[in-house]
Amino acid sequence: MTLPRITLVTPVLNRGALLRRTMDSVLNQNYPHLDYIVIDGGSSDATISIIKEYSHHLHHWVSRTDSGLYHAINDGFSMSSGIVMGWLNSDDILQKNALLKVGETFSSHPNLSWLTGIATTVDEADQITKMGWQARYRKESFLYGGIRGIQQESTFFRRTLWDKAGGALNTSYQFAADYDLWCRFFLYEPLRHIYQPLGAFRRHQKQISNTNMSEYRLEVEKIRHVYRSRLTLRERLLGMIGAQRETSLQRNLYPDFR
Repeated sequence: MTLPRITLVTPVLNRGALLRRTMDSVLNQNYPHLDYIVIDGGSSDATISIIKEYSHHLHHWVSRTDSGLYHAINDGFSMSSGIVMGWLNSDDILQKNALLKVGETFSSHPNLSWLTGIATTVDEADQITKMGWQARYRKESFLYGGIRGIQQESTFFRRTLWDKAGGALNTSYQFAADYDLWCRFFLYEPLRHIYQPLGAFRRHQKQISNTNMSEYRLEVEKIRHVYRSRLTLRERLLGMIGAQRETSLQRNLYPDFR
């Protein structure tokens, strides 16, 4: 089996306390065809010294002031050559053998455009705190809020789909540009699932999603409104019915689901 080249971008700003574990989780995969790119936004802590330690394993790295997380990710992808793409934030990790599984799956399924794995959460000590059941994501119910957001750490996509969907994250969104990207992907291709954990989202006190949840939800609702307007009447009905069903199911499975 010929494994595809995978591009993985890590954007970082002042995450010296966690960055080493993120980078180890990527490089210890020993995936043979990896473009690993780290984009630092001008850190003032130990981040840059850590990146320099790993520089001989990186396809590229840069440290400069940028316009935020999504601008950094766009920069990283513009420097890359992978057929398959994804990004991993500087406080999250990949699970063991994740890249091999992703590479094998894309190689075995040439018509596959994007995939996601089982949603997983870890604590500050890398211990799994939640490995969640998830519904199959469908465009209609996704736009009506029936299921949890797609876990970005576990999601990978072909460059052809990225280019077809505009070839950039929309940096007018400060917190939910990934949600906008998934909506654009859904315009072209369905999302496929691997029933294996691929990446893990880390819960900790200083993460952006903890301190800006209300702003994130406002952006998500704005994005949903944009893409709902493109649905047919039948798709809107399917979305509303599916969202109600999936929300009810997830509340039974996740008592903390909102």
